[in-house]
Amino acid sequence: MEGLPLDALTPVRPRWPGRSARGSVVLPLADEAFAGLPSLCVLPECRMARKLEFHLTLLSSQEAAAVECGLPVQAWAARFQALHWSLRLTGEAWLLHESTAEAEAWSLVACATCPSLDAFRQAIALASGVPLPDAPAHVTLFTTPGSRGIGLPSREVFRALRVRPVPGAASGRGDQKPP
Repeated sequence: MEGLPLDALTPVRPRWPGRSARGSVVLPLADEAFAGLPSLCVLPECRMARKLEFHLTLLSSQEAAAVECGLPVQAWAARFQALHWSLRLTGEAWLLHESTAEAEAWSLVACATCPSLDAFRQAIALASGVPLPDAPAHVTLFTTPGSRGIGLPSREVFRALRVRPVPGAASGRGDQKPP
């Protein structure tokens, strides 16, 4: 998939991605940046599968639905395209766990820096009148088979769902082992 390259030295202006089939707004990332990841990640706590695609979530489906009530979707693109986008992995990765009445989910996420993420969310929040918290820039690398991953709408939620750091996970090294 063509997408925003990681560790870009020069910020780029990607095309507006629009809303996904699920209603969220996600920025696709270049697949080759994750080519070295194994297909499975086995940790003492869980066994996870590598994601088939990688992206940066700009707005969750719930956030996008709320924002659309105050700002037409067509107006979002201009705010997106006014920004220079770059995303850099920090080298930090976390194992996340969420337990709900429906299911138990595990995810392994790589932390990132993306100044335009906060700028985009702030511009959308201001124009729509819908408050949006600062969301942690991250890329989900692995998820529990059959799960869609764990949503991280705010830094507070991210802190609450963290189980432990996983050293080397963003590069495909660390304590990940094939079965």
